[in-house]
This record gives sequence, structure tokens and C-alpha cells, in this order.
Amino acid sequence: MNAQKLSLIIALAVLIVPTVVSETVEVEPFNPLTPRVAGMGSPTLAAPKGRETLWTNPAGFAVGKRSFTLFAIGASALGNPADVMDALSADVGDAGEMLSALEPVITKSGAGFNIQGGLAWVGKRIGVGLNLDADAYVYGRPFPLGTEGYVDSTVALSLGYAHPIKLTDSITVAIGAAVHPSLKYRAELDGELIEMLVTEDDQADAILEERLESPAWGFPIDVGVHSTLPLGFSASVVVSDLNGRYRGGASDDEYLVPWSVGAGVAWHPNLGPLKWLIDPTITADVTNVNLIVNEETSVWKELHLGIEVATLKQFITLWAGLNAGYPSFGAEIDLFVIDVGVAYTTTEKGRYLGDRPVTSVTVEVAIRLD
Repeated sequence: MNAQKLSLIIALAVLIVPTVVSETVEVEPFNPLTPRVAGMGSPTLAAPKGRETLWTNPAGFAVGKRSFTLFAIGASALGNPADVMDALSADVGDAGEMLSALEPVITKSGAGFNIQGGLAWVGKRIGVGLNLDADAYVYGRPFPLGTEGYVDSTVALSLGYAHPIKLTDSITVAIGAAVHPSLKYRAELDGELIEMLVTEDDQADAILEERLESPAWGFPIDVGVHSTLPLGFSASVVVSDLNGRYRGGASDDEYLVPWSVGAGVAWHPNLGPLKWLIDPTITADVTNVNLIVNEETSVWKELHLGIEVATLKQFITLWAGLNAGYPSFGAEIDLFVIDVGVAYTTTEKGRYLGDRPVTSVTVEVAIRLD
């Protein structure tokens, strides 16, 4: 092979390789928005409970009461509630009309929805569940060409185990891990596609269907430590989304959920004879500690403070908190085996606090034995 032919092959390779190498797109972790998580402002690492333990802290499988969620389904509307309700009350028949009705919300903070549900068993050191987390979010201006967003639906089978180690009569350390074999259907939305949806272009539905045609797959792993301490205190450290890479799918992109470290503390005082009337838990979490150390985010953006108060033998549970400084609150009523919850929170979608806060209202109905 002469030098001229070799140079031609190298030149072609340089031109071709960038077109076949996949792009890595960072995406948010699997984190179904339940009323408890939303209402408390998301500080759940040191106060794991029920189905949420599967994706918050696997060490919680060895902590607290057993819980069997036979069925749960919840939905959240993302965006200013008044504007979203105005849009939903309009006469809309398809995705394009809905997007047009939501234009004031999309250009301000962004609009979207979350649908989550599943079933789970947590307790006796074991956690197993099958859960769905479906998200859609669109933001930007001018509308529609200046907007962007995504549709992301993830189905996760969670399998985990935790082992408690009793150090003293009042101190127990539980170590847990969970693996989440998952399928992710995701489509990135750009202004061109959104304009096609708004103008009812016949190709829009076909393009969106093609982008969601087949799932990417991944096996994220979480590892957690939970310490039960004297006087009702507890502390936890969790490393989430190890091996958080999703491969395959309709596009050539790979989706990456960056690994993260979170730490939390909680206080659950024993009020003795008053416990049936009022049973509080106070919690505080700092998420993405590794990014804080690398100065990629701030402590205030990653700080979550919350309180959970069960009343009347847990017939009614109230929540309140601060999610990165934004207020959250909610409540749940326990009708024997049927739980109905509702919550309000605000999540910062921008790079810094105050950049793009997005409010959400979450409702959930669950059939649960605990």
C-alpha cells in the first residue's frame, strides 16, 4: 500500500468515525415523585420508608416496618399550578394543542408531567419491586422554535438486600445494596419537532414514535449505609447510580446518570404515651456531595430539610419541608389498606437557585399493607 492510498484511508476514517461514535447524554436519575418525597422536600436518605426505599437508600431494607405495596399510581403536573389548570381547562384534543395552551408556562419556567407507579415489598432485609417513572418536560423561548425538552419513561426492576450489624444495645449499622435492571424509552425534543407538533405536521407523530421505538438498557447500582443511634437519631450515606449508563435504544446516544453521594440525618423522638396522637420525624439531607466538593454545585441547592408528622395512629400524615430553599408541603390519609396522598413542591431545574424554579402538584393512590 503506497503512501497516497494510506493517506486517503486515514482521511476517510477521520471523516466517518465522528458520525458513528455515539454521544453521551446526561439524564436525571430514576426518582419517582411520590407525595411523601415531594411534601418533605426530598430528605429521605436517613428516613427510608416503604416503596421509596428501593431508590433512596437500600440500607433501609433492614430498618423499620415491613411494607407491601400491592399497587400504587401517582401523577404530577409540573409548572405554575394556576397556569397549568387554565391550559388543562382549554379545549385541547392532541399534543400540539396542549403545547400551544401551555405556551405561557413553557416560556416562563417550563411545563411537563410525571407519572409513576408500581408494586414493592420492603422489609426483613429484602427489597424487591417493579416501578415505572415517566417524565415529560418542555421549556424555552421563543415558542415553539426556541424550546427544547424530553420524554423519558423508565421501567425498573429493583432487587436489594441489607444486613444489620449490632454494635451496641443502642447502635446498629445496616449496609445495603440494590441493583436496578432497567429499560429506558427516551426522546430528546427540539424546537423543530415541537413546531411540527404545534402545526400538526403529519410527520411529527412518526418522528416521535421512531425516537421512542426501542428502549436503552442499564443496570444502575445503589449502595447505602444506615446507622441507628441513641435517642431516636439516625444517619445515612448513599452512593447512587454506580454503573448508571444506558446503552442501545432507537438513537445512537448513550444515556448517563452520573453517580452521586448523598448524606442525611434524622431524628425520630419517642413521645411515649403521646405517640398515638403525634409521631414526628425531622430529616435533613445533602445530595450530590461529590459535586459540592468539586464546586460544580452549591450546598444550598443540594440541601433538603423536612418534617413528617403522623397523627391519630397514622390515620393522617402531614409533611412540610424546604427543597433547596423552596417550600414543600403535603398530606396523606390512611384508609385501612388504601392510602391517598397529595403534595406541593418546587424543584430548581436551572444551574443555580432562582434560575428556573418549577412548581409541581403530586397526587397518589396506593393499596398498601404496613
